[in-house]
Amino acid sequence: MTDVMKARSDAEFIGLIQELAGYTATNSLVCIAMHGLHYYSDFRLDLPHRKRTADCRELALEAIGILSGMSRIDRVAIVIYTDETFAAHHGLPWLEFYTAFAERVHKQGFHFSGFFCIAADGWADYFDRDYPRQGRALSEIPSGPVELPQWASE
Repeated sequence: MTDVMKARSDAEFIGLIQELAGYTATNSLVCIAMHGLHYYSDFRLDLPHRKRTADCRELALEAIGILSGMSRIDRVAIVIYTDETFAAHHGLPWLEFYTAFAERVHKQGFHFSGFFCIAADGWADYFDRDYPRQGRALSEIPSGPVELPQWASE
């Protein structure tokens, strides 16, 4: 049996991801593998300490390798959890990594259900070109147990 993730907003979707994973990651890349809208699995990888191109490429290849090894996966949601801030970057942290990673994942035939950054001072969807430069408020992301009406099992 797989679960269908039902969320009314990106913030609620991120809250569901945290609930599915069973933890809130720090300085990590979290991948939620899906078949259509069905949750399949998730995994976490440490973000590189340095943002050198080679380190980011290695992280992207590792994540793609894991996703490619899962049968029936066609969608992925990505969340970068970082201690960095929107303020220090004047916008989204890890933006260069997102650009390279998203292109590689898409070339492998995966579609995105979302690609998010949860920073120390806010959050945003990398696909949202109109996000507030200081990020959205972290308080928008619900925490705690998922209520049954948000889920449909198939």
